[in-house]
Amino acid sequence: MKENEPITPVVIKWMSYDWDIPSTRPPNPGRYLIYRGKCNKIHFEQWNGNGWSSSNNDCTRWTLIKPPY
Repeated sequence: MKENEPITPVVIKWMSYDWDIPSTRPPNPGRYLIYRGKCNKIHFEQWNGNGWSSSNNDCTRWTLIKPPY
């Protein structure tokens, strides 16, 4: 990014997540931004294709964040 280059605003589209509903799971393994409803926290988490690496039961929303380039 060049100095004083304008930053493009980003809208995050959160996807609902429920372990019991397979259609709400991320389509591919990777790193996602998740929202943990029980403790009201947002952080990155690894989806391995079968579940989240450490907060499978707490995750209520997820989204994929792409680099700005």
